[in-house]
Amino acid sequence: MTLFLKNDTSDLIELPSNKMIIGCHWVYRVNFYYYGSIKEYKYQLIAKGYAQVEVVYFEETFAPMAKMNTI
Repeated sequence: MTLFLKNDTSDLIELPSNKMIIGCHWVYRVNFYYYGSIKEYKYQLIAKGYAQVEVVYFEETFAPMAKMNTI
């Protein structure tokens, strides 16, 4: 999160009192060349959209995702 704020790629905002936080997790992957050596490391920050409750959160819930190569 420090790098997101340092690179000015996201904003930290206050949570409205009538909203709840949806968690997130990192997905890691390693790509290999066909002969076996490591080509690159990839990772993404993914929001846990399955934690939403129908009708309660669906109208104004956002699920941002960021890849490090876009930053």
